[in-house]
Formats: sequence, structure tokens, C-alpha cells
Amino acid sequence: MGGPYPKAYEMMSLFEGLVEYYRVTGNPRWKEAALNLYRNIRAQEITLIGNAGGDQPYHPNVYGEAWDHTAFEQTNPDITRMMETCVGVTWLKFCSQLLRLEGDSTPADDIEKYIYNGLLGAMKPTGDGFSYVNLLNGEKVTNQGWGWKFDDLTVTCCNLNGPMGLAYIPYIAVMNSAPGPVVNLYNAGKFNLQTPSGRPLKLDFVTEYPLSEKVLIHVKPEQSENFTLSLRIPTWSAKTQVSVNGRKYRPAAGEYFKLNRKWKPTDKVEITFDMKCSLIDAPRGSNPKGNDFQALTWGPLVLARDENTDPRYNQPVTVLADPAGIVKAVRTTPTLPATHIEFIIPTAQGPIRMIDYSSVNGWQGKKVCTWLPMAK
Repeated sequence: MGGPYPKAYEMMSLFEGLVEYYRVTGNPRWKEAALNLYRNIRAQEITLIGNAGGDQPYHPNVYGEAWDHTAFEQTNPDITRMMETCVGVTWLKFCSQLLRLEGDSTPADDIEKYIYNGLLGAMKPTGDGFSYVNLLNGEKVTNQGWGWKFDDLTVTCCNLNGPMGLAYIPYIAVMNSAPGPVVNLYNAGKFNLQTPSGRPLKLDFVTEYPLSEKVLIHVKPEQSENFTLSLRIPTWSAKTQVSVNGRKYRPAAGEYFKLNRKWKPTDKVEITFDMKCSLIDAPRGSNPKGNDFQALTWGPLVLARDENTDPRYNQPVTVLADPAGIVKAVRTTPTLPATHIEFIIPTAQGPIRMIDYSSVNGWQGKKVCTWLPMAK
């Protein structure tokens, strides 16, 4: 996409404008163009952590900021720069445009994947900076490239766009629609909305999601009213359980579950997501050296080995999984206090420890191994 200089985030920004132009004109041609771009990016470019862009093998002179068939090339060991933070944030914004345009839950799945992995994984542990480009294996963060230095502070476009991505999250988490509120993300929080009739409505989320599979939502209309509460059921959650005041439902994955009823100020919705540790095989890109890798996810989180605590972080292993690719990961107390979640993973070479990708601190030179090399 984009010819000899396919700058990813600039292109998506233009298509954000095109979506707004469609809203004004109603010309279906522009809507279809935006949907075609979204489908192409999703199929060709988005990596394990929800971002895109690379410098090998197609566009080595664009510093990891270009479309590069990254969905297939993400395990290519020749890549030295990939997944500019600006690309991920603009992808998040473009997905929110498509989410509002179509009402399909798939862009919200894409948003969730990027927020918990690519966006938080690019942020300094101290919260005062974002990496310019990121890697899945090797040096996790790189802050050198386009930009300027003021004393010891490196200022790049990504240091500016990263915070915008964080600030955008509340606008996506819960939205309004004509039938009622739509829940896209499940972080703890309090949301003030309006019912379809215009009366005040509060939604209070009590949860540790995504570190926990359980979410409790207190639904508090000012007075009893009939409306629809739509809940995004993630594609990765095959067997979700939802209960409303104790009445249980089994919604389908990968779509919105719509609860239409007369809601009272004391109502509560309880959700239990189907969080499992899944083994994923590497894509097949242009470089055969990138074929023999596997990765692990737990619910929406991508797991990684961390050199900060594991000197053998990049040694080949054979992960033990059942025929469906499910791994019996055991949750354990994190080795480092700043780590969000940590697991013991069974392998033929002995147990290894893996943590969420976003917790790996690569800002002092330590490296990461997200795509695990397979033992021969």
C-alpha cells in the first residue's frame, strides 16, 4: 500500500478525514474505501501486539514507519526497526472511526490488543516518555531517530502521540448509541451517560481486568427505564458467562451481546471471560529464518521473556501445549514489583517464566523475547 514511500500513520490520518467526509456527503464510495484500507491493514500489517510497520524487507529506508507486510514479517530476524508508536496510536484512532461507522465489534478487538500490548509496551515505566519504535525480540524500545534533544530529553513525534493514545481510551471504552450504552473496554472506572430518553445513567465498573477475568458492572439509571446495554464479547473469549442479577447467559464471541430490558438503579451485570494461555505459530514471511518461532497470549495480553530476570531469555524451547494449542500456564507472584502479571510456562527444557509484554522494562538496555525460538 502506498507505493515507494508508504508512511503508515500519515496515510491513516488521511483516511480518518475520508471517513468524516463520508459522514458529510453520504457517498458510499468513501465508506468502502475506508473499509478496504482497514481490512488490508488488519490482514497484512498488524502484529502480535497490535501495531504495524517495519524496515525489512520491503522499505528499509523508512525507519520502521512504513507498511511492510508486517503481519507476515514480524518474526523476520533481519528487522532492526518496527512498529512506530505513532502508527499504533493512529491505528487506534482509525479503528474508532470504523467502530462508529459500522457498529461491528472487530475494531474494538483491535483497539484492545494495541492498548494493552503495543501502547503500554512503548511507554516508559515512569510514564514520562514513549519509545519511537519497538521490537518483539531484542531491544524492545528505541528512542533514537527523527526528533530533537533538549538537554537529556529526547522529543519525537511518538513522545507526543503516545499520551494522545492514552487520553483517547476513555472516549472508546463506553459509547452511546440510539438503543443505549455500548461497552467496548472493561477497565475499572465510572461512566456518566444518558439513557435513550435523556435521563442520567451511571455505569460503575469494578474489576482488575485484564489481570482478572471477572468484571462487575453496576447499572444505575436515575429511574427504571427500558434500554439496551451492549457488551463487546472479545473474539479470544470462547466461553464467556454473563449474568444479570443472577440470571445467566452464554453470549457468542466476536460480537456485541445485547441486553434489552427494563433496568433498575440496583441492577448489576457480572461477566466472566474465558482467559486461557494460547500458543501461536509464527507467520510465514519472506525470510525462512523467521519460521521457527512461537508466541503465547493470555486473554488479551501478549506474554514475553524478560532479560531483566531471565539471563536465558532467548534460548530455544519447546512449549508444552494440548492439541488445541492451550498451555497449562500457572500464575505466580511477579518477580519484579512493577510487573503486572507473571506465569510459569511448561516446556520440554523445563519451566520458564513469562510476563506481559507491556511490563518488560527495556529502557536500561535489557532485551525481550516475545516470539520464542523453537528448539530443534
